[in-house]
Amino acid sequence: MHRCNKMMRDFFDIKIAVHALLFTVIVTSLEGKPSPIETIYKEEGDVNLAGMFSIHTYSETETCGDTLRDIATIQNVEAMVFAIHNINENTELLPNLTLGYVIVDDCSKDTTALGQAMRFMPKNSQSTTNKRSIFKGDSDSTEQFFDVAGVIGPQSSSSSMMVASVLNWFHIPQISYQATSDSLSDKNRYPYFLRMAPPDKFQVEAIVDLLVHFNWTFVSTVNSNNAYGRDAINTFKILSKKRNICIATSQEIRPTYTEIEYDYIVKNLLKHDRARAIVVFSDYKEATGLLEAASHLQTEGHFAWIGSEGWGAYINEFDDVSRYLDGAIVLKTYSKTVPEFNEYFKSKTLQNNLQNPWWSELSKKKFNCTVKEIYNETINCPHNSKHSLSEQFEPNPSVSTIIDSVHTFANALHALIENCHVVSENTSNLEECTRGEDLLRYIRNISFPGINGQVSFDNKGDAFGKYEILFMEYEEEQLIQYPFALWDSKSRNLTFGEGKPEERLGKKQTNTTSTYIRSRLPYSSCSEECPTGHIYLYLKDTCCWECVACSVNEITTFNQTRCETCPLFYWPNQNDKESCDEIPPTFIHLTDPLSIVLITMASVGFVSCMICLGVFIVHNDVRLIKSTSRELSYIMLLGTSVSYLLVFTFLVKPTLPSCYVNHVGFNMSFTLIYAPLITRTNRIYRIFRAGKKTKKVPLWSSPRSQVFIAMALVGIQAVSIGIATWFVPPEAQLRMRVVTEKFVELLCTLPMQGLLTSLCYNLVLISACSFYAFKTRTLPDNFNESRYIALCVYTTLLIWLAFIPTYFTTSKAYYQVMLLSLALTFNATVTLICLYLPKVFALYSNSGDTRKTIVNTSKGPCHSSYVHLGNLGVCAVTAHHQESINERSKVYSRPPSKGFEDGSVESLNSRTSSSMSKGRCQSGIELDNGGSSDGNKTSESFVPNACNSIVLNNHNNLNGMAITESVARVV
Repeated sequence: MHRCNKMMRDFFDIKIAVHALLFTVIVTSLEGKPSPIETIYKEEGDVNLAGMFSIHTYSETETCGDTLRDIATIQNVEAMVFAIHNINENTELLPNLTLGYVIVDDCSKDTTALGQAMRFMPKNSQSTTNKRSIFKGDSDSTEQFFDVAGVIGPQSSSSSMMVASVLNWFHIPQISYQATSDSLSDKNRYPYFLRMAPPDKFQVEAIVDLLVHFNWTFVSTVNSNNAYGRDAINTFKILSKKRNICIATSQEIRPTYTEIEYDYIVKNLLKHDRARAIVVFSDYKEATGLLEAASHLQTEGHFAWIGSEGWGAYINEFDDVSRYLDGAIVLKTYSKTVPEFNEYFKSKTLQNNLQNPWWSELSKKKFNCTVKEIYNETINCPHNSKHSLSEQFEPNPSVSTIIDSVHTFANALHALIENCHVVSENTSNLEECTRGEDLLRYIRNISFPGINGQVSFDNKGDAFGKYEILFMEYEEEQLIQYPFALWDSKSRNLTFGEGKPEERLGKKQTNTTSTYIRSRLPYSSCSEECPTGHIYLYLKDTCCWECVACSVNEITTFNQTRCETCPLFYWPNQNDKESCDEIPPTFIHLTDPLSIVLITMASVGFVSCMICLGVFIVHNDVRLIKSTSRELSYIMLLGTSVSYLLVFTFLVKPTLPSCYVNHVGFNMSFTLIYAPLITRTNRIYRIFRAGKKTKKVPLWSSPRSQVFIAMALVGIQAVSIGIATWFVPPEAQLRMRVVTEKFVELLCTLPMQGLLTSLCYNLVLISACSFYAFKTRTLPDNFNESRYIALCVYTTLLIWLAFIPTYFTTSKAYYQVMLLSLALTFNATVTLICLYLPKVFALYSNSGDTRKTIVNTSKGPCHSSYVHLGNLGVCAVTAHHQESINERSKVYSRPPSKGFEDGSVESLNSRTSSSMSKGRCQSGIELDNGGSSDGNKTSESFVPNACNSIVLNNHNNLNGMAITESVARVV
């Protein structure tokens, strides 16, 4: 279980990282397009706090909506600023230190809140004073980072979860003033999260007590499809069962639902016409869609809505559907008014509050005021009035909890700094003292008198609080809120007749007793028939039952009283949900569009391989073919052809034989290409390196030796595959990755042990090729072979680096087969283009004797007395200039060297070298071939320098053809 939980947390963290990446991409793409998320309200201090508030509306398609929500959201912003300024003026709290702030907009969207939280990511750079600096990036850039000691907000539970998951990584404490989800009490997932509002389990208990008080024994529920809604509804089902309350139907809603889908939800509620009380656990947006659907279907007066705090806190924003809230009961976290803040806020105008970037937007919305030139503060308002908000002001209940949150941080910082001995008066070591883990410990142990009572936290980071229960009446074209009860989370008691002072409502609390409310609300009792796919869940000692939907892969049995899961690879019959039908398997077909593309590419590639093979066979004795290690080239060409052919076996219907072919062929095809290639690159590297030190030929340089080495490397792969296949053989099988999804696929299971072993081995070969290609990058400019090999291995390495993570992160077998086929095709094509196409082009781009001797006399770096061998990129003595060289060089014989049948010719004397140095070739590589026909008895000495020329001396024949032959046979 612990391992499963860890995997779930890891999956959640990956999801968080993906959302953060998507947010970064979206923000970066907004070049030249102003966005509300770019607006920041800030003031730097010695220690800085961050605030995240839902200032703009939610948008499904954008990171942020364009519309300012209401005055209450601006009150939240100003409440934080008000509290910080008061603390800075207080000489007893944080003396000699100032609090700063940075406030951002989460736009009522959890993914936007996540992206804004990334702004608080710590960075290594510090200011010269070693003091916390609020800016970490360019102030003119949207990518600003802020160094903060703590975060206040966000408001919603879903956004708080996103933000908490990020802040946990950074060890930054977070206090939400309104998030209530029970999931946030999990300190294993959210160790740095705290909140001022009581968790949802308490409000669910308060709602159940309220239902019992009004004797509502049969209700329906609606919840959001998120952690907040799911946790609340699960707790509600447990508590309601204990209190003999029946649930008629449970509906889930999503923020992406359309009007038709919301209408469908309301219609489902209407089907249970005796369940008139509807308990809604949702956020503001979902509740808005639900109430709009209720207005479309003209359900005014039919339902009694019981709203959770998730949308009850936004009750003032239901302007268009407020008449359908007549008779509704909602919960809010109890909070007192702050008269000092009310006066402070009402005194704010556009003229004296330009530092708040959202105030001008609020003034434009309320009074049509505009700021023409921000820097010159040119303000244009109709009638030239101050346009104060005092007439439209209504106290915001969140203000007190926000102020208490700020004071929580301030008191914890005060205690922490007092007990920290490294802080001096100039606060140079302040950051070292105020680490997140230390600050969190002080916050959890703090206790001080706040606005709403004593502030303290339990071991889960939850503060005790009260819920205020409000009754809604629609009178005189406006929605009036009447508080009539309180529920205390500490005593777990529901108390009637207590509420906020009358003056706060602006209207006397007449007719707000529970008796009056009971007379206004409909009666809600059981029972209803359960639809298809649902079971009757009878509650003990009651006459009611609950209609519970079976899972999508379950059928109803025993007269719709039990859900049973269909066997694997079967799915419930959609007509009656009482029997299971077999799911037809899905696999790739040759007629699929992508399959046709792959087959076409593989066919063209295979035909190209056959053409290259024919060219090599026809010109088998040409020096160019000999000089390219033709034996190794044939092996590589075999691997390339096998790669193309395997595409066809991957795209046919999976069977046991085809699975074996795919498994063995996929791994061996790569080895057949890169085992010879690494042999060739290693040989080139050893030859040129040895030429700098000795005149002896490097060991294992003959063609037979090269073939032996290449086949030995292939043999290692073959043995590895054989062993892995013996213990874990591949097979064709059905797979149903998600039992709750109607999808079965037929696939070849490639054993992971053998696949990973083979992949690692092939990657070692490719990496080694890359190493030798890099080491030989400084060979002569005309030594084309090294360049093509480097291009081949580098491109292949990129293909593999892209293929491996993509393959293992792809869940569906269909796409895995496509990726395997693409990897084979791309790899074979790169090999064909880089290693074979240049040779074919060289064969047919020259004519006559030039093609036979492969001598390139074009603008090479060779002296006029030498010619350039096109394939090898070296300078060689030709028969035409042999006589002139002999005249300038003294050629003498020496005794036969060991390993030669007779003597060899000594290299040109220093006079010749001096003569050569006057040209483009500075020094050379000397090849002495004792006339051996198979290259086994060859003595080679190589002295590569800047031009890497080659002076060839053939003991038996000194003409140009013999010289070329010597190069071809050895190199």
